[in-house]
Amino acid sequence: MVRNTAESLSPDYLCVSCGESRRTHSFAVMSTPAHTATTPRLRRSPRLIAIGVLCACLGGLGGAFAWHSASHTDQVLVMTRAVGQGEIVRNTDVGLTSVAVDRAVATIPASQLDKIVGQHALADLSAGQLLGSHSVGKLRVASGRARVGLKLAAGRLPTVSLPAGAQVTLVETSSDKDSETVSELSTFDAVVVATPKASGDHGGWLVDVEVDSGSAARLADLASLDRIALVERGR
Repeated sequence: MVRNTAESLSPDYLCVSCGESRRTHSFAVMSTPAHTATTPRLRRSPRLIAIGVLCACLGGLGGAFAWHSASHTDQVLVMTRAVGQGEIVRNTDVGLTSVAVDRAVATIPASQLDKIVGQHALADLSAGQLLGSHSVGKLRVASGRARVGLKLAAGRLPTVSLPAGAQVTLVETSSDKDSETVSELSTFDAVVVATPKASGDHGGWLVDVEVDSGSAARLADLASLDRIALVERGR
């Protein structure tokens, strides 16, 4: 026995518009697909894509630069001992170190060690300080000034060490045969060029001083007669 087609249909296929009457319809009518909701597609902005790519590139370049700066080092010269202004830099005063520094920082490569040894310190150099191009060199005499070398006997200069740059007064001393009074003796304001060093014969101290060029001849003459004493002035 064949069952009625309307009765064999599931209630799910009954027309909604029929309400409570539950009238049956043909399968073709009931199989009409329902409307489905669609999601709108988002449009990608080319400008935002370009900005994102640029930021990624800049980040990569920054990381590469940081890695290069941290891993790339140079061997440069560094002071191992303190040296005062005007003193000669010796081989034992300088060492080598590997550092990563900005190119704007003035340093001297390790290959220049032989050229640095024997030069004068142009400023006070402390232990651990990196040497720059203006740290050492030849001492130059300014216009209107003169440099005079003195040999002073013990007792003619202070016993404490005189650093380069110290302000001193050179005083003419009287001899036994002269009858000058203190007011007649000459004095010369001077600057110590380098720390005094003991003479080779241990008979005195060697010190270079800088004075006005007009006083250089008179001072050199008194120094040859051993008639100079050095007095340090307060600053």
